[in-house]
Amino acid sequence: MLLPFVRDGLIEVRRYSEAASDQFTVIGVDGLRNTLTDPALWCSDLDRGIGVGCVFTHAGLAVWRGGWSGAWNARLTFE
Repeated sequence: MLLPFVRDGLIEVRRYSEAASDQFTVIGVDGLRNTLTDPALWCSDLDRGIGVGCVFTHAGLAVWRGGWSGAWNARLTFE
């Protein structure tokens, strides 16, 4: 479900590697599978703030704010 949102530029996936830092790496469509299946990402002893986060892009925020129910839910349907 995440892939279409990233592919359409509505959501940006960020990987945070250090809890004490605001730095992140943006994960593109081609890197999502490898990033999300990395066992280190799902380790239960990670510090809070390390891992993956998703944020709206400007385009995604515009869709969401502009009556998101129809447009956004249409993207959630399976093809």
